[in-house]
Order: sequence, then C-alpha cells, then structure tokens
Amino acid sequence: MRDNIKKLAVFVMIIALAIFMAVAPAWADGQKWKHGIKGDYAVTGTNSCVTAPAGFTDGQPGEGWQTIQGYLLGIFSFQPDGKGEFRSKVAVSLQPLPETPVPPVLLELPFDYNFTYKVTGDGVISFDVIPCAGIPGMYNNDGPHDGVISPDGQSLIVYCGTSVILTQCAQDTCSGVGEGSCDTPPGSPQLACAIQMQGFRIKEPFDPFNIPILP
Repeated sequence: MRDNIKKLAVFVMIIALAIFMAVAPAWADGQKWKHGIKGDYAVTGTNSCVTAPAGFTDGQPGEGWQTIQGYLLGIFSFQPDGKGEFRSKVAVSLQPLPETPVPPVLLELPFDYNFTYKVTGDGVISFDVIPCAGIPGMYNNDGPHDGVISPDGQSLIVYCGTSVILTQCAQDTCSGVGEGSCDTPPGSPQLACAIQMQGFRIKEPFDPFNIPILP
C-alpha cells in the first residue's frame, strides 16, 4: 500500500511538472511582450499618397488627383491599458500632374491620432485608430494598422499592410470627442497613403514640432 502511494505521488509530480513546463514558456513570452512595449518611441519614416479632391470611388480617384511624397518624424506613446497616441510632423512634396504647369508644393503638417493596440506572443502589433481624436480638420481618421516590437522592447516598426484612406475630420463631422466616427459626406477630399516608420524607445518624449532644421 505504501509503495502504491509513493508511486502515485511520483506520478502526480510528473504530471504537474509537465503542465508547468508547457505553460511557463507561453506565460513568460506573453509577459515579456506585454511589458516590453509600454513607453515612448521616437520614429521616422516615409509616406507616399495619392490625393483625390472628390474622394475615391471603387478605389479610383476622380479628376485632379495628385501624388504626395514625404517623411514623418514623431512619437508613439503606449499605455499599459492598450491605449496610445501618435504625435508627428509630416513634410511632404505635392507633385502636380504632368499637364499641370505649376511647380511642386512643399508643406509641413501635423499628423496626430489616438489608437488602441494589441500585441501577440511573437511581438506582432495590431492598431485600431480612434477617429476624431487628433487635430480637427486634419486627415487623421485612420493610420497604419500593423507593426512589430523587438524581443527586448527597444525597437519598433509600424507599417501599412495596405494603403489607408485618410479623410478630413472637421469638428462638426465627429460623432464624439476623442472617439466615434468621422461622418463625412460623399465626395469629400481623401488621401490613399502607404506609410512606414521605424524607431526606438526613448526615456522621455520630446516635441517633434520643435526639432531644429539642419542647415
């Protein structure tokens, strides 16, 4: 009887150890990614857009479309509760169509939005942009939906899996303050943009609008 009890105890210990070994790595990976992404990240990247003054119909711009090329410089801030914000400066060159006899237009604009995010066990990030949470009147109803964080939590890549359609969200088109939807009428101006950014974690956020221009 005593031998049977000893054998049973050993068997239970083996089963418990096997369960712990199976669960522990997954738990450790989840904790590593969950805690590694919080904080602020400085990023820079490029954007390439097609403008549609009257919006897109079935993915096609109407007359008067133009292309935009430029770069972004900004800060991603991640909160532990799955929320975050992006604040940036965008410098773009608006390229006219060949038949339009005007020079390119150079612009610097803010590109700000708030978002929620999720991180998988292998560090893949999915973003959901909160419409109407940035500067009213800017093209901030959407943004890149995909990203990846390095295993040590220090490096960040954000990109568009497919081009995002950006629409002007004036204050009177928003269904709520900092949330809701951007309700714009058909034929509103839109941009279709491919955006990619990469950067690294920083100890303290800085204002991307006050970065001095190099001579």
